[in-house]
Amino acid sequence: MALIRTLFRGRSTVHCFGVEAYAGSKGGEELFALLERCRPRVVLMESFAAPDAEVFTGGQIPYGSQLNKAGLPRAWTMIEDAKFQNLWSCEAVGVLSALRIGAELRLADRYHAVSFDRLIAKRSLDEIRTNVVSATESLAQQLEGRRATAIAQNALCSAGFERLHWSSKWYQRPRTRRCPFFPELWSERHAVMANVTKRAADEEEDSHIALVVGTEHVDHVASLLDDEGDIAHLLSAPDDTAPFEVQVEKRCVLAALLGATRAFPQDLVLPAPDNLVPEAAEVVRSVYPKYHRAIAGRLSQAGMKSVYGSVEEVISSHQQTVHGLSQLYELCDQLGDPLKQAVTS
Repeated sequence: MALIRTLFRGRSTVHCFGVEAYAGSKGGEELFALLERCRPRVVLMESFAAPDAEVFTGGQIPYGSQLNKAGLPRAWTMIEDAKFQNLWSCEAVGVLSALRIGAELRLADRYHAVSFDRLIAKRSLDEIRTNVVSATESLAQQLEGRRATAIAQNALCSAGFERLHWSSKWYQRPRTRRCPFFPELWSERHAVMANVTKRAADEEEDSHIALVVGTEHVDHVASLLDDEGDIAHLLSAPDDTAPFEVQVEKRCVLAALLGATRAFPQDLVLPAPDNLVPEAAEVVRSVYPKYHRAIAGRLSQAGMKSVYGSVEEVISSHQQTVHGLSQLYELCDQLGDPLKQAVTS
């Protein structure tokens, strides 16, 4: 059952909906039902996919103008089917459901690249190393604790009972446990999401507002809806005054953590090797492998399988288990083109 918090801001009603797995379909049926029942004027999303669109924090996400005009109404009809909902990520179901009821879709979060740029610029190399070591060790201890619990519980289960697959459950949302070590990925983002939600609620009086974010964020954002702080300083990163080689090494340390855990796409921190200038590529080749080996080795010892040893392997490892936001464009194009429909039907 999805986590839903319903709160009031003035004369507006705010529904905070928790997405349990960013790359999974779980919760899609409940999100569809919530939007159909409450019919919010604005739906705020943590994530978006809008090619070539300039989207700002709190600004409109132009799905309505970008998705195929002929195919979109057909998608609205298909989204009623639970089987169809289960083939798409919860967020994708939310986008189609919001467009179906005429709600305006807006970005609730800031860009992840801004969060990581702030994290890197505000810390020295030693500070980043220390933070990454702490995050890695905390994750390893969590894994070891879950494994010990699973082994103990499995030993007590009689034949025929479902066994606990602790490792597969962990991979549903691996990013959750590491964000609290970095305020830039955690409390700062909560302040941003809460501010955007408050503004929407104040602008749309006597109406419903829906906020669709990861389950781990819901209670934190809800607790900030009465705060009136300014967030302008949180929407950009300060200049990193460290020497160039140190800046690159800081990014390698953090990229190694992301690569070993698959918590966020690594290219948010470190571009693909082909996109690096020669001076940066030389630093990456020199230092990235040692950081990745150290982090992956500790996590492997704790029970996490990390099979990626290079930057290239990590970049190619992020795969959706269901259709995601970016595939909405292909869906609507196919539904809007009779020839494509004939081929795929």
